[in-house]
Amino acid sequence: MLATHNAKGVDVNIPAVNDLYNKKMGGVDLSDKSVQAYDPDARTCKLWKRILINLLLKMMNNAYIVYRQRRGLRQKMHRLEFYQSVYQSLVGEYRQERRRPGPRSALDRLTDRHFVDMIDGSKRKICQVCDRRIRTWCAVCEAGLCVGDCFRRYHTQRDFRRPQQEE
Repeated sequence: MLATHNAKGVDVNIPAVNDLYNKKMGGVDLSDKSVQAYDPDARTCKLWKRILINLLLKMMNNAYIVYRQRRGLRQKMHRLEFYQSVYQSLVGEYRQERRRPGPRSALDRLTDRHFVDMIDGSKRKICQVCDRRIRTWCAVCEAGLCVGDCFRRYHTQRDFRRPQQEE
């Protein structure tokens, strides 16, 4: 036990291990704080993926610290600019085109196997038949559809639109 005083000036006894931890914890806290600022928040259940992401973030943080110490007369880059320049130099101009589904033909819609699926979270889609906001859809067609009549009509009729109500 070590005799010390707290923030209010009161003398207290604390274990020697706690005192050593309090003296050495500053570096770990600063490292965690700087890594956390640009954490991609990759939600995964796989522990090895979280460890790998954390290691990569710590590596980038250490590289930025070395850059700041050795930049010399070069213009100072902020942390985000540094990260972006490293990513750009690693990836280059490589871009993978996003696959955007084209319009599906009526034949595909009428002959493929389709099932009702729930939309994740609190998101909603507009029903393709009745224009109501709903939480179900056909994942194959990527179309929001009500369960029951709208889903059946969309997948069995060529012209599935409900006639417009005349006012």
